[in-house]
Amino acid sequence: MTAARARAARGVLLPVLAAVLSLAVYLSNGRTIGSGDTQGPALVPVSLLTRGTLDLSPFVPLLAPPGTLPYYLRQKAGGIWPAYSPAPGILVTPLYAIPVGWYASSGRTAQEWLAFARRWEKYAAAVVTSLSVSVFMLLALELGASVASASMLTVAYAVGSEAWAVSSQALWQHGPASLALLVLVLAAVRFRRRQTVAWGFAGGCALGLAAAIRPFALVLAIPVVGWVLWRCRKPKLRLAWLVPAVLVGLTWPAYSVWLFGSSLGMYHGAFGWPSVEAYTGLLASPGRGLLPYFPIALLAVPGFASAWSGRWRAFSMALAAGVAGHLFLLGWHPDWGGGHGFGPRYCAEIQPWLLLLALPWLAAARRSAARRWMVGILIAWGVGVQAVGAFLYPGGCWDDDPVQVESAPGRLWDWTDNPVTRELRSALAGPRPPIIRLASWSARYRAPARLELVRGGTMTVPVGVTNTGREPWPVHADADCACIVHLSWHLRGAAGAHIRYEGLRAALSRSVAPGESVRVDLPVTAPAAPGDYILDVTLVQERVGWFEDRGVPPARVALRVR
Repeated sequence: MTAARARAARGVLLPVLAAVLSLAVYLSNGRTIGSGDTQGPALVPVSLLTRGTLDLSPFVPLLAPPGTLPYYLRQKAGGIWPAYSPAPGILVTPLYAIPVGWYASSGRTAQEWLAFARRWEKYAAAVVTSLSVSVFMLLALELGASVASASMLTVAYAVGSEAWAVSSQALWQHGPASLALLVLVLAAVRFRRRQTVAWGFAGGCALGLAAAIRPFALVLAIPVVGWVLWRCRKPKLRLAWLVPAVLVGLTWPAYSVWLFGSSLGMYHGAFGWPSVEAYTGLLASPGRGLLPYFPIALLAVPGFASAWSGRWRAFSMALAAGVAGHLFLLGWHPDWGGGHGFGPRYCAEIQPWLLLLALPWLAAARRSAARRWMVGILIAWGVGVQAVGAFLYPGGCWDDDPVQVESAPGRLWDWTDNPVTRELRSALAGPRPPIIRLASWSARYRAPARLELVRGGTMTVPVGVTNTGREPWPVHADADCACIVHLSWHLRGAAGAHIRYEGLRAALSRSVAPGESVRVDLPVTAPAAPGDYILDVTLVQERVGWFEDRGVPPARVALRVR
């Protein structure tokens, strides 16, 4: 076999082997680690294949209390539609076709289809992420990496990044977006070497798909597309990139305008002002920081410096500009921690890009034993952390116990109690003791009659709560991260319609026995629109029910937003 044929064989066999091995690892934990964010994409293929529509109305009674909608769904034109982009679900629909056809051979209830969707979203996510691993290895080889260097980087991406603990475990946007972005970079590299309509069309489709799946991906993609088209002088080649990108990419703003009346959809009004805490947290927070969970990202800095004088300088500058822009944009998001999820999932798409930036330094590491040891330690650290997420999370219930992290963002900075340490301690301590669901729902509240806030503002409201029932209220979650009692609120308009059903939570300071009272500092966030509102302050036993649904009247507070 000639050297050229040997290289061609490696360029096919190694990416295929990487995909197969990573898929086996992703499926090895035997469970789905999802969230409300993944519920819509998981149901989209089922609805498309069984009913020919994106309307998820049959599943709503199983997902939310009567008369309410979960945050990830919206009502429009007599139906219930995914609030986040349906593109991930549409993309994986072919993977559902055969199992849905077999499962539908006998009549199925909505409950059975919901369980089916939750199970199959894991398989679909694992396949999509393993394909991104294959493309990543192919790209590393295309950039001139040796088999050893490409293999090390591929291991770091496949099992040492959020690809393992997040993207491959459920239908988050991150896995499909990472695949589309890596295909875009591969098409860009090959287009620069041989400018053809085929590679331009492939890159344009990947660009449009990335934008349709996750609009933030444009921040990563635009510098690379600029690098490609800067020296492209033929109009037909530019059109090969731009036409499919526009046609595919505009599906998301068109859907958003139809559903929300805004091209930004769910992201309209989601961003505030950047903060130092957000940027330091994105990099170093023990709860959601990039470096504690993906320490090999440090090598992107010397890698970028090594590429400065090489032939890939402009390419590295494009990658670095995309990464910097992505991090800069995340710093404007008030919930930069990403809510529920393991590690810095908002940084999932930039992690393979950081590895590509590290490639020039890693190539030189072959001549230094110290550098090889450093790389090995950093990869091992990342793999160990991600294994905790894949096999143990969310058994420690860190996201919810003692209070949901979105309601207490200071928890993101706790070095002694974070997702990794909590999961390890929980695994060593053994199963959590069972907690009985409440049978006696009774409480009394003392809250201010009126509040006034500026729009979008947050304040802490002191609320007195008395247990007038016959059972103590548990303040820790059970093995299913359920049954913990929190104080929360619903927000209604002046006419009584719900505007926000799932309010922020506040933890009880201790278990409250029958007849005892406790003061709770409840965080309240005002809506963006000024006006008069009604705040219903109420207790909730997580994943069991709200107290007012069990006959306990909430405390009603008049809220004026100015």
